[in-house]
Amino acid sequence: MAKNILIFLGPQGSGKSTQAEIVAKEKKYVHITESDLLHEFVKKNNKESKMVKEMMKKGEMVPFEITCKITFEKIDKIKSKNIILDGFPRLLDQTHVLDYYIYKENHNLLGIVYIDLPKKECVKRLLLRKREDDTLKVINTRLKIYFEKTKKVLDHYQEKKKLIKINGNQVIDKVSKEIFKKLKNIV
Repeated sequence: MAKNILIFLGPQGSGKSTQAEIVAKEKKYVHITESDLLHEFVKKNNKESKMVKEMMKKGEMVPFEITCKITFEKIDKIKSKNIILDGFPRLLDQTHVLDYYIYKENHNLLGIVYIDLPKKECVKRLLLRKREDDTLKVINTRLKIYFEKTKKVLDHYQEKKKLIKINGNQVIDKVSKEIFKKLKNIV
């Protein structure tokens, strides 16, 4: 079955998962978060999952072969026609593989909602979460990698006229209103 896929991207702390959940609930989309898929994957407790767990602890990027595999397997299992991908793709290699997967499976990429937020504000928000893996060192590593690697992904989708840029430096309700306004003719 052909599926409609909407992607939410943004640096850690931008509120992308919060906003993806709001849109999923309102529009009856299935919400897939890359971080949930990875946390599920590391529970397998095999050699590969242990390696991924260590990479995640350090704030490093997980190999794209693994992220693509677990993401596509999840999409294939979902019966719903409408899906939100949250936090994927982050690398240009993932983007090319995703584009091919969407083409091959005859899915429809609706757009990329990018929640834009300055790095300084991301750090502030992440420290307030007080999660175990949200140390200043890990946060800075993750954000450095994110801003270096993901720019190419955003440029790729900007060229394809699929990028929907959202100001993430405002309260949750205002971010949601901006998203729904910009998605009005898409979802």
